[in-house]
Amino acid sequence: MSNADDQVVSTSGADDRFEVVPQVFVKSDGTEYDRTDLVDAGIDMATLADEDAIQEAVSETLQSFGQNVIVDLDERSDSGSSGSPIYEDVTDDNGTVDTADDVVIQQIDRAALGDVIYLEGVDDISNVAFNRFQVGREGENSLKITTTVRSNDTSEENNEIANAGEVTVFKQFDALTDRFAVETLEISDTSGQSQYWSLSGAQADRDSTGAIQNTYVTTDVSNTGKGILVGSENVDKFKVDSSYAGTDSVEVLLTSFDSSDSIDLSAFGSGLSTQTVGDSVEVSDENGNVKLTLIGITDPVNIDDNLVLTSSSV
Repeated sequence: MSNADDQVVSTSGADDRFEVVPQVFVKSDGTEYDRTDLVDAGIDMATLADEDAIQEAVSETLQSFGQNVIVDLDERSDSGSSGSPIYEDVTDDNGTVDTADDVVIQQIDRAALGDVIYLEGVDDISNVAFNRFQVGREGENSLKITTTVRSNDTSEENNEIANAGEVTVFKQFDALTDRFAVETLEISDTSGQSQYWSLSGAQADRDSTGAIQNTYVTTDVSNTGKGILVGSENVDKFKVDSSYAGTDSVEVLLTSFDSSDSIDLSAFGSGLSTQTVGDSVEVSDENGNVKLTLIGITDPVNIDDNLVLTSSSV
């Protein structure tokens, strides 16, 4: 994806992959856009406090990867291939990597990821913003993903390589059909370590006549063990589906979550209890094993009031 206002349309029956990678954009004379072009772009240099602020302005103003709209019309299919672990390097006190002691941080089936948005050069999920908004007349059911992709390398003119921008998934939260939804976000840090996060979509409960009774914002973490729930300005009902069999516990990021929303965690069994740890909430089974960690909650103090469990939380 480039710095133009791109529109990516997928109509294939196979799983698709949309990649955003760090790149260098140049002017018509072949030279790179850099800090010397900020004034021409209308930026007041006096407002930029330090070098980091200057680099951020360059990535956002001159090296943006644009507004890319993904319209996905993919048919869904299940995969029966085996899982594949993702390892985290373990280093000793001297900084030497000991691959024999690498730990599994995520157990996934790469063939069952579905459609994937890949962001290269993003060190942590906290560096990615998610918002629901309206495209055209379709209502607030599209997903906007905003971040900055970076490279450890510098350009030929010795400039930092970083691009800020956004990607939009059209009708990601359409409760009538999941054909438009992209299933997975992959972020890869500057050292090449990837994480896979299951994106959220919408699900509707219908009565015998087919009329919609309830609509949920759902994420299925059965494959990745990591999910993202994106709320709206209205009252939202969240739901996490899971049959995850990895050795690590499930992690779910909540965005645009407030006190009027609810989260259904009944997929994680009975006898669940909660414990607030910093800005996160750990959900444990009756044996004290952490089954799920909720992150991104701005005020977790009264989170028990928002959870739908199979038993009372403590």
